[in-house]
Order: sequence, then C-alpha cells, then structure tokens
Amino acid sequence: MLKQCLFLAALLSLSGCSLFQSQPIKVQECNQDWYLEVESQVMTHDGEGHGPDPGTDEWRNVVEFRLEIRDDPALPDISSEEWCSYIDNYLAQLN
Repeated sequence: MLKQCLFLAALLSLSGCSLFQSQPIKVQECNQDWYLEVESQVMTHDGEGHGPDPGTDEWRNVVEFRLEIRDDPALPDISSEEWCSYIDNYLAQLN
C-alpha cells in the first residue's frame, strides 16, 4: 500500500510539472492592424470618438491602465517592440 501511495504521489508530481511548463511567447509585430485589433478588445476611447491615437505611447498607457497591468514588473518598456508581444500574449490568456 505504501509503495502504491508513493508511486501515485510521484506520478502526480511529474504530471503536475508538465501542466505548468510555459508556452512559447508569440512575437507580435507592432503595426496598425494589430493596434486596431487591440482597440476592439480594450476600448481606449470614450465612445464618442475621443481618445488617444492607436499605437502612440499615450494609447499604450491607456491599454495598460484598462488591463490593470501597470505595476507588472514583467511589463516591457511602453515604447518597445516587446510591449506589443507582451500585450498580445496577455490578451490571448484572457480569451
């Protein structure tokens, strides 16, 4: 019985490790089409057409605010290409 419990515990711990392996991060190019896709999900404007232009640092700042990730230490610099990949992967996890 003890051997069976130890075997089961070992099997569960090994299978648990495979569940938490990180997925490869998708690289997302920053471009106008992608900005518009993010805008359709995050809505940085006020509904009356007022808001920052998609892709600007001001727009990126609003995206971070709306997603409540401003304090995330893993968040890349707002002006970097890596920022788009981070946001794209973050939104994919929400869906």
